[in-house]
Amino acid sequence: VFGDGTQTRDFTYVDNVVEANLKAAAAEVPGGRVYNIAGGTPHSLADVMAALSAFAGRELTVDYRPPRPGDILHSHADVSAAARELSWRPSVPFAEGLRRTFEWYRQRQ
Repeated sequence: VFGDGTQTRDFTYVDNVVEANLKAAAAEVPGGRVYNIAGGTPHSLADVMAALSAFAGRELTVDYRPPRPGDILHSHADVSAAARELSWRPSVPFAEGLRRTFEWYRQRQ
């Protein structure tokens, strides 16, 4: 992890992206319209690591490195246009998507 883990990102599960793309393809909106598709809630990298540790049933070792110059500390997508124009909201919450992703990787180890 570059930095101290307090930086935040707005994660989403792949099923949410697929659903949004299907809704956008079927919507009657002007061509070229752009939508932010994300979970709609920022999560710190430290929280992600804590959740992964809980899924693993043990404390995971995190390799903290110095922050990278120019790295964005906090990133949070505004999904309101997709909600308003496509009637889209993420159906898979952050914790469930992270758990599914963790299990997918675990099954392939």
